[in-house]
Amino acid sequence: MTKKKLITIGDDDDDQTLFEMIRDVAGDDVADHLIQVAGGTRIYLPRVGNLTPQSELARFVGFDVAMAISRACAIGTSRQFIFVPLAKAGIAESVRGRIEELLRKDGLTRRDVSLLTGVHLRSVDRRIAAMKARGEKLGRWDASRPNNFIYAEVKGASIVRQLLLEGHSPSLLRDIMKIPPDVILTIRAELLRQGKLK
Repeated sequence: MTKKKLITIGDDDDDQTLFEMIRDVAGDDVADHLIQVAGGTRIYLPRVGNLTPQSELARFVGFDVAMAISRACAIGTSRQFIFVPLAKAGIAESVRGRIEELLRKDGLTRRDVSLLTGVHLRSVDRRIAAMKARGEKLGRWDASRPNNFIYAEVKGASIVRQLLLEGHSPSLLRDIMKIPPDVILTIRAELLRQGKLK
């Protein structure tokens, strides 16, 4: 890998390029960890001679990894900063993948996919259009729903489970939460079968 001279003062493209260089040098796990612990902030990137175990970068990723990053990315004599992006891009990509996974299943309508992922119907429609443009096969919405469909996949299902265990009524949960009633009743039936509810 060759060093690329970067200007990181206020230029988002260069900031992103520097972070991608760090991803190349240190790997996806380190880059994802940085996003998790310091997303939306800037971290001072010391040159090799100035790097210490107490440096902010070394505290986040370890001294050896910080040294490798510094060797590959710290250039020039001016102070450099790593602008760590927010996790939004990763989260959005994960949600897109989840939407497409559900769209491949038979028996799920656009509305079902929207409710399961917590996104707007337009977002589901955009994923359908993208999948069709790539020539991917979509599941049939009019087919019977598979038996292995798990309502625990619904966003907020764990909260519903906890609230039911605390004694809240299914009708109250239906009124205050954006979760289909059949999901709430399925979770309640499961808790009754397990003997956790009376």
